[in-house]
Amino acid sequence: MSQAQARFQLKLPPLGGGAFGLVYLAYDTALEEQVAVKVPHDEEKERALISEAKLMSQIRELHEPHVVSLHDLHEIDGRQVIVMEYVGPSLRAKLGKIGEQHPLDTEEALDIAMQACLGLYALHNAFRHSGVFHRDVKPENILIRSSDSLVKIADFGIATILESSGLASTTIGTLPYMSRELLEGEGADFRADIYSLGVTLYEMLTARLPFNPWDSAGKAKAHMTYAREICRGHPPTPADITDVDKELSEIVLKAVDCDASKRHQSAEELRDALEDFHSRLSVDNAVAAAWEKEEPAACERALKDIVKRFPRNPKGYRNLGWFYNRQRRFAETVRTLEKGRTNCPGCGELLVDLAQAYRWVGQIQRAVDTLEEARRQGLPEDMLKRVTLLLDTWRRMV
Repeated sequence: MSQAQARFQLKLPPLGGGAFGLVYLAYDTALEEQVAVKVPHDEEKERALISEAKLMSQIRELHEPHVVSLHDLHEIDGRQVIVMEYVGPSLRAKLGKIGEQHPLDTEEALDIAMQACLGLYALHNAFRHSGVFHRDVKPENILIRSSDSLVKIADFGIATILESSGLASTTIGTLPYMSRELLEGEGADFRADIYSLGVTLYEMLTARLPFNPWDSAGKAKAHMTYAREICRGHPPTPADITDVDKELSEIVLKAVDCDASKRHQSAEELRDALEDFHSRLSVDNAVAAAWEKEEPAACERALKDIVKRFPRNPKGYRNLGWFYNRQRRFAETVRTLEKGRTNCPGCGELLVDLAQAYRWVGQIQRAVDTLEEARRQGLPEDMLKRVTLLLDTWRRMV
């Protein structure tokens, strides 16, 4: 028995695998911890695996927490294997196999997708000059650490074998998660990973893939049939499938647009869109909980906490302003909404609230000026009509 064989105690069956090898859970007797060991299928795949290890060693230098870390290359039974950190189960284990998926809670799905974006952004940014990208983003390659739900991107086998062979536009990948440009061999770039992550988020939210892999008889569709559907690029809207917010649904549809130029143009851009939505969702939930509090003091504390935690979201200031208005604490209403105007420029609805607060404290000219500013910012049609009537009334009072 070789030294490496003695060091790593592989456990059967394998955790999973793909086109290039199988991944086993193992106990590293030297480090005294669990690790993941990737064993190539054959000599050709072994060469790809060595290239993957080189890429992982470069990524390791980034100290990116959302990418699986390489420990080392070792030889077992005359074959090179990758030894890497063991993270935990894949997103696929959480979702269920295709055809039997169950949706995740929106908060959880957003958290997983935003963390995955961080890992992809690090990969894309590190290799932007060489054109290397992941190429096989899917639930099987998104791992979730059980102890703290940290998400990590795994399996760079396809990225490395193509980079090392110079095949820049091959159709290697996993069909349901492959973009049109990958399927048609149009010289894909990192935006193909945006598409794949978009499909994954679609699946997390709806428990379905954008394009049904089964025919009417319940059999898997032929490869080219399914590929043609993906290339046409018209999946059902997530909001039409289940209870998904329309704004989030639009973000997902943009990510899976068949035209790469119409998608989010970086993993960072996608994450920013998801984070903005998540912030608004969190504020909505927190505001609803604050108003449920029976004691006014408790309601005030909760609303002030929302303003503190989400200083760029106008909804917190508006609700705190409404609270003070109900309490007839008009001076505090004005101070709250003025702070909101400073921190959330461009919110016409907040300016309407502020104008009304100025009116309550007798500052009519400031109320008129603020309403005019709100109208310039842009308002919903029904509010615009009301503002026009108020302006006509208040101008006669100046």
